[in-house]
Amino acid sequence: MKNYFLFANKIKRFSSRLLLVLILIILNFLTAQPGIAAEPPKTWAGLIPRLKITAGKAGYAEGDYTTIVANVINAMLGLVGAIFFILIIYGGFMWMISRGEDDKVKKARNIIVYAVIGLIIVAAAYAITSLVAGWT
Repeated sequence: MKNYFLFANKIKRFSSRLLLVLILIILNFLTAQPGIAAEPPKTWAGLIPRLKITAGKAGYAEGDYTTIVANVINAMLGLVGAIFFILIIYGGFMWMISRGEDDKVKKARNIIVYAVIGLIIVAAAYAITSLVAGWT
């Protein structure tokens, strides 16, 4: 019975905190000032020059597709590299909790070895992409 009262008390605290957060969010939207945002262009024709100015300030030239493709490829390679790094950590964790059982140790070692091989391949692909993007 004591556990029930502890659980009910936790629910009451959680619901009161949730209510407070919702009230603060609603007050934030009610007090927002719409005049802070920049004036939008009146026509679509006014939007294109502004986009070109923004792209120029961001470092993109008009028609610079190779840079965009290289950035997309590098972002994907970074994501895949992060996945392989997580796999290395997962393999190490599996090795730690294997408790000396040979089949679990072998499985964990294989995960680590294949993740390191994948990480080397991703690093090589990143280097090649940076090299090719640097030539253009």
